[in-house]
Amino acid sequence: MSDVSPGSPEILREGRDTVAVQNLIRARRLLACTIDNHRAIVGRVSPAWILSEVERKIPWDRVPLLLQKRLGSRSGTPQNRINTNWLPKLEPELDAHVLAGVILFGARLIGDGTPDPALGVSFREIDHDLVVAAMIHRTFGLTDTHSAFLPERQRVVDETFLKEEFGEGVLERVRALREQLAIFAKTLERDQVMPFFPREYANAIAAILVARLRLTARTAGDAIFSILDEAKRAELRSAGFDPGEPDAAFPERPYLERDYEAARTAIALPGVDAETIVEPARDVLLRGIEHVLHHGTAAGELVGKYGSAIRNFHAALPLWERYSPIVRRTLRNDAGKTVEVSGPFALGTLYRTSLEVTRYLHNVRRKSGGTGAGHSFLVSARVERLLDQHLSIPLIAGSDCHDVVEDGGVAVAGYDQNLELFALRFGAPLAALVAELTDPQSKEDGPLKAGGTAAHPSLVPMEKVYNLGQLAELHSRATDPETPFTLEGIIMKLADFGSTQEEGLRDPSLMTGPWLQSGARVFWDHTSKGPIVHTLLARLSVEIALSRSDPFYPQRSGNLPAHLVDRLRHVLQYSFDVADLYVAQNLAILANEYRLSVDQRQSLLDYFLVSVHEAALPASFLDELLDEDRLDAEVRRKGLAATHRLVPNDNPVRDLSRLIDYRERARWRARTREELGLRPVPPASVAEVLRHWESSRA
Repeated sequence: MSDVSPGSPEILREGRDTVAVQNLIRARRLLACTIDNHRAIVGRVSPAWILSEVERKIPWDRVPLLLQKRLGSRSGTPQNRINTNWLPKLEPELDAHVLAGVILFGARLIGDGTPDPALGVSFREIDHDLVVAAMIHRTFGLTDTHSAFLPERQRVVDETFLKEEFGEGVLERVRALREQLAIFAKTLERDQVMPFFPREYANAIAAILVARLRLTARTAGDAIFSILDEAKRAELRSAGFDPGEPDAAFPERPYLERDYEAARTAIALPGVDAETIVEPARDVLLRGIEHVLHHGTAAGELVGKYGSAIRNFHAALPLWERYSPIVRRTLRNDAGKTVEVSGPFALGTLYRTSLEVTRYLHNVRRKSGGTGAGHSFLVSARVERLLDQHLSIPLIAGSDCHDVVEDGGVAVAGYDQNLELFALRFGAPLAALVAELTDPQSKEDGPLKAGGTAAHPSLVPMEKVYNLGQLAELHSRATDPETPFTLEGIIMKLADFGSTQEEGLRDPSLMTGPWLQSGARVFWDHTSKGPIVHTLLARLSVEIALSRSDPFYPQRSGNLPAHLVDRLRHVLQYSFDVADLYVAQNLAILANEYRLSVDQRQSLLDYFLVSVHEAALPASFLDELLDEDRLDAEVRRKGLAATHRLVPNDNPVRDLSRLIDYRERARWRARTREELGLRPVPPASVAEVLRHWESSRA
């Protein structure tokens, strides 16, 4: 292993290394699309359960007394209102599968590679395919909810799915791992002597069961069952779980004992790596749980800032303790290629960011009901699909952590995350990239930064702005208005915004409060985040237009290579499509508020989205179609429709100006599509979104 000089190397774009990066990204996406509604111990929970956890602000006096002491000590003086993401919840099962991958990858990267004559294999057998299989094996037979808007069109994860998405190697590993896990579970249940497991599968089994135990330990340490309301208790009982009575002492104990015994048996299997799996699990996680189960230590000692089962276990993992996402190191692989094994360009950095996301966002529930980690991994997956072979590990790492600083801090999750802390762990350059997407204190900073980007003569790649190969001081702040977005920052911003729009498109039944109505949705889309995104889209469209060959204007040329311009066309196509679908859904909500007929709703949709209506209708069309007398009385009284403007201490006022501007932005997208040769949004996709929204109302 040798040091490498600083610089901006090309990321490997062929062979197994690129496949390993893509498969990790796709594995996390699949977890987010299949088990984002699964929780520790209990598995899948109901939509009602998810809705109860949606992020909102609540008064401090509504926090149960049992939690006030615990939460108050986290931040000192209690706030008048706190974010519900502060409240302990059953941890997403997704976190266990990510952690299993982190543990197993650590064994591959750092574990003992000396062949064992008795076992006949070395740690080369723990390949990337097996690590991915350890993450996704539980998704087999589940539904990829993001494969289509309509449930009846969504794909089930089967062998064909896995082969298409990950390749034959991962499929074979999933098959074998599921068989080995079934043998282990059956043998454990019958209390029999464990059979021989091939060394690589023994390590995978140990990683999976240790990761599951870590989630169970948080459930016990946070005493989750004791703070569940009666509806959740009833749901657990009907699913075969016993939450105990509200005042029961330690009702999580049977589940902690079960998973403790399984993990202890797993790490004792012959061939499990002592340094990377056995020692952290036995000396930190299992020992802490053993003290709780057998020596009278309070379960609360498992969690918290110095909890033996959470923080201390994460810190003891070799990938956290001995791997650096900052210091670059390389080695030459079997094919003779120089491969990054440490530093911002190495695959291990993505496993580190995966762990960082689950550590800080485990309590975060978005307004759509999805988990914070699930959203982060969907954004990264969207970046990967948009850029294909032209992605880089620092870009994906930044996409992973785009919400970690913002949502992992005191205001949202009650934790200590900030840019300075993140820079210490991952380096100032990557922290600066994350800062591009972190919401600033001032609402004006985002539009100012976007405006500066639009005025800048060229789109600058992050490698030219951030010296990703060296240590550096952090000179950036959240969404610094004085610094233009980097090209990668623009792509991350658009992927984040589009993924948030898709949450509304896919899960309209999980929207609550004002988000059920057109006003809040149009305001967010057009006025809150819209100005930043629209400015960035306009800048990309200019860059694409400048890069097109034009014999009459040879002096017009962009600064980006042709292959990257082609990928930016994909970015623009995606952003325009999801924007128009979101507009269609919002207009359907507006039409419902005004009790429009099917034909009238179609006229409204055409007015916004079909180009022939540019000048075909009178200016009074919108005002006449959305007749005030048609509007639902309660929606009008609260000013929840997109046709009304809220007035402090007064009644809402009818004002179509925002809706007219909203339409003009849709028309701009249509004109830009024509100018750049981008296809219009498929009518079938619009119809599917509308059918999905209608079925969600039922």
